[in-house]
Amino acid sequence: MKKVTRTDIPLSLKNNADRWTRELLQEIQLRGGWSQVPKSLREKYKQPDVKKALEQMYKGKCCYCENGIGVESYEQIEHLKPKSLPPFHHLTYDWNNLHWCCSRCNQAKRDQWNDNYPIVDPTTEDPEQYITFDVVTGEVIALHPRGETTIQHADLNREKLVQSRNKVGDFVRELIFQLKRTESQLDIDFY
Repeated sequence: MKKVTRTDIPLSLKNNADRWTRELLQEIQLRGGWSQVPKSLREKYKQPDVKKALEQMYKGKCCYCENGIGVESYEQIEHLKPKSLPPFHHLTYDWNNLHWCCSRCNQAKRDQWNDNYPIVDPTTEDPEQYITFDVVTGEVIALHPRGETTIQHADLNREKLVQSRNKVGDFVRELIFQLKRTESQLDIDFY
């Protein structure tokens, strides 16, 4: 995870989020629960300008695992605070609760939430204060209980991610080895 700067609110949300939220909360109360509300109302945040803004904000990468989206998985709009949980219904169309996510991380996270140690928000916090990478194992390591929540909820140490990080690490180590070998052959001190 990397810190990102949240962009300005897309016009579709700026112009409609308050009304959509009122309508959604009314429908939840009327129908007796989140899952009884028509999907068309629950997913009005999936507007083209919202998708475009999130994709640009995260530079086409998942807010959690940082993998490029669109090659191996499809994009999803992630609600950091899960919209399906009653305390967060009112945040369904809240720009500050929306993030760009790969399908793997979003499916892993689902509607998990930890009130004591909430998942890290890369738009308001520096993830490096909560998690780091072990360059030897390729695993993400928690530096704080909120980092552990983030790792567990988004499944950031799933096998394929760890393997991918290890490939990058191996490549970098090989480049360093080659640089040092070249340095000694040329008797040049690069440092």
